[in-house]
Amino acid sequence: MLVTRTFQGRVRPVFMIPSNEALELAREMIGIYSEGIGKRQREIADEIASLEGGAFDFRAVRGLKAVLDKSSTYSPDSPVDPRELRRRAFAASKGPALDDYERSRALTAASEGLGITVEDADRIFWGDLEAERTLSHFEPMEPIQLLARYNLSLMQTLLFRSTSLEIQAPGNWKPVLRRAKQLGLMYEIDGAGEGQRLIVEGPASAIKLTERYGTSLAKLIPQIIRCSQWSVKAGILTRWREPRLLSFSLSSEDGVLLPTDEAIRNSETFDSALEEDFYRRFSSLGSRWKILREPDMIRVGSGKAFLPDFAFELHKRRIYLEIVGFWTPEYISRKIEKLKGAGNVEMIIAVDRSLGITADFPGGVVFFENEVPLKPIIDCLERAEEELITHETGRLSGLSIPVEGDVVSIGGLAGALGVPQEALRKYFESTPPAGYVLAGWQLVKESKMAEIDSELAGVRALKRACEILESQGITDPYPILERLSYSVRMSGLAIDGAEIKKKEKNREERSG
Repeated sequence: MLVTRTFQGRVRPVFMIPSNEALELAREMIGIYSEGIGKRQREIADEIASLEGGAFDFRAVRGLKAVLDKSSTYSPDSPVDPRELRRRAFAASKGPALDDYERSRALTAASEGLGITVEDADRIFWGDLEAERTLSHFEPMEPIQLLARYNLSLMQTLLFRSTSLEIQAPGNWKPVLRRAKQLGLMYEIDGAGEGQRLIVEGPASAIKLTERYGTSLAKLIPQIIRCSQWSVKAGILTRWREPRLLSFSLSSEDGVLLPTDEAIRNSETFDSALEEDFYRRFSSLGSRWKILREPDMIRVGSGKAFLPDFAFELHKRRIYLEIVGFWTPEYISRKIEKLKGAGNVEMIIAVDRSLGITADFPGGVVFFENEVPLKPIIDCLERAEEELITHETGRLSGLSIPVEGDVVSIGGLAGALGVPQEALRKYFESTPPAGYVLAGWQLVKESKMAEIDSELAGVRALKRACEILESQGITDPYPILERLSYSVRMSGLAIDGAEIKKKEKNREERSG
């Protein structure tokens, strides 16, 4: 039903213009649907077919019908399941019904078993077939809206044959990019500023799931034409007689009638469940890595850019995650090559194996089905955290770290020094400051430890011991109690009733 014209290597759909003839055709077709509630689908199709052969190509009439069908609901007009009716009738006939008598006898037996009349049984026998369903609901529209939606469908159908789609939308490209990412499309960002282009690979590029990818690309078009300024260019692969690559271009300046924002919004679906599900599952882990959605754009090489789905951040170190839906080995390879040109950028690429060609890639690629797995990503982040802590701990070696006060928080001191608290604690495990002991995440002066030990003498209630430690500036009492050789005996889950007891020194310590 796609109507196009080609000229000097260019192709363009034959868009509907809102002429009197086109508006009258649209009005008549909308009327057939509006007055067709309760009619069978084949009856409506016959009425529409009677309009073919006029001033418009028959494919245009059928294309308008396809748009109207999207706003229609057809339902089986049957009090019983036609499949059950047929099963009973075939069982009753015990073979082919070769005359009207045998057919009537089989229908009578089937209808009596289902509690319906023979006339109803005859009427609904094939009621579940598409042509026999009846129009139960139709969403009315204005004739000019029908023409606009038809033009949008023409554009979308043509792009099913595209090898690539180049998009420019000055001042509006971010919503277009976000939608392309949500749809899992394969894309590149080229240029900068007002001249920035989004290049999306088309269904005619070498991917397996052409129809599924084409449907996703079609869903991007409404977001593009919603922009105040936009232009698209595409290479269109035709296979008439012999394959040819034609060019297609269209812009907001061309004056083609396309849907309004409201019409687009009603026909568009939004689906980012994969990303949202991963974000929710990762956030519930309580990881020290902070997850960021839609982080800043990364420049990769000359005039190229990249916008990952997520970033994981821990003490100024970032590791990015890109979730790839549709893909080809060539697309993944190009993406990895781009990342190599991005300097110190660290990236994990998660590839949906069920949406394309299966292959294996060295390092940095995680394959998944249905949902992005947490384990390989957590493993990668943990390795990065270990590297970070080892590096920062080594950097602290040999430094003179000023420590003041009776009780010093590792976290507070690490923040002042600009280092991870895990690295600072690891450093103090082997090199504690003179006159201090490390207890949990605090440094405590030896003299203060002796003072606390003296105050705890004779105290048995854990709750009282915690009160004493808190008065001394201790926020985590248990590492202090352990350093002072106290054990804790709980009588339940609550602190009330729990007791502390000084561990006895062994014989060698006593004799020494």
